[in-house]
Amino acid sequence: TVARPDLRASLHAERTPSDMLLCYFRDSNAHGLLETLASTGRPISLFSSRDPGISGVTWRPPNQRDFDAALLRARAVVSSAGSQLIAECIALGVAIANLPL
Repeated sequence: TVARPDLRASLHAERTPSDMLLCYFRDSNAHGLLETLASTGRPISLFSSRDPGISGVTWRPPNQRDFDAALLRARAVVSSAGSQLIAECIALGVAIANLPL
């Protein structure tokens, strides 16, 4: 038996992947990593408590509805989040890089 999370209703919509990288860092401690990701030219959507003020990074305060919509469009997720986000990415087929920062 393979365990999988019960996804919120808002994550049951069809995935429409774009080129966007979705980032979530609870502690706002990934400035250097965000600068590196932004230098790739891919659109970066960051959900964090503070705006890092980095060109090419679209900042949004944490909001579950907006985050779920972005997750359904994300090419990949880069995060320091825990097991729930990792499980959601696996269930949705979204590539994830989980980094201890």
